[in-house]
Amino acid sequence: NTGEYYDFISSDLVGLGMLGIMVDDERKHLWACGNISQNDTTISAILKLDLISGNLIKKYEHVDTFSNTFNDLVFDKQGNIYFTNSSTQTIFQIDRVADSISTFYEGIEIEYPNGITISLDNKYLYVASTNRGLRTIDLVNKEIVNDEDSFGSWGIDGLKYYKNSLIGIQNHVMQASDRNISRYYLNEEGTEIVSSEIIDKDHPLFDVPTTFVIVDDKLFCLANSQLLNLTQDGQIKDVEALQDIIILKYDLK
Repeated sequence: NTGEYYDFISSDLVGLGMLGIMVDDERKHLWACGNISQNDTTISAILKLDLISGNLIKKYEHVDTFSNTFNDLVFDKQGNIYFTNSSTQTIFQIDRVADSISTFYEGIEIEYPNGITISLDNKYLYVASTNRGLRTIDLVNKEIVNDEDSFGSWGIDGLKYYKNSLIGIQNHVMQASDRNISRYYLNEEGTEIVSSEIIDKDHPLFDVPTTFVIVDDKLFCLANSQLLNLTQDGQIKDVEALQDIIILKYDLK
């Protein structure tokens, strides 16, 4: 309402470059994905933080000489977490009761998965594969139930389920002018995309737009992530070129 902001945690608390985040209001947790590369080693982690205090509750960490990118995450009604590794073709699950991590789905059908979201009835996971478009996974059978690349949905970074549709930011494109926010309408079963529309495209304030949230039928989008001004290991190339962060708001129908 006011645009005021404050630091949720100090920048040196976890020592990672953060990507996807989400809030579990019911359990008062904030979850986040983080990664960093150091000395030919990649440290990737899922963080569980107290939503009120910002205290770190748990860090699910993986250290590897192979490149990993824990990118985005979503939770089901039971509080289980599903997160993507965008460097591979894998979705992992954190079981809330057992407090353990396991591979939920792995396969070329979701090559380089990025954004992930879940249907309101918790029947389906929706995954944005960079190369193969939006894929629908049956949560019980752990099977892909839709055709590959419906409606040209490659290169989506950030994905949300909204009123039997999927909204995604398509920023992994050939031309900067093709970056867009699009809505993909699902069939009655919630398995296949039947139509799509562009919410916004080539906005003058777009500088690799990414990461958004939907609140009360309004979409809030990080318009200028400025990712092209970062090196592979997360260092700023040109400090003088940095701009103030801009958040755009869209009214959804």
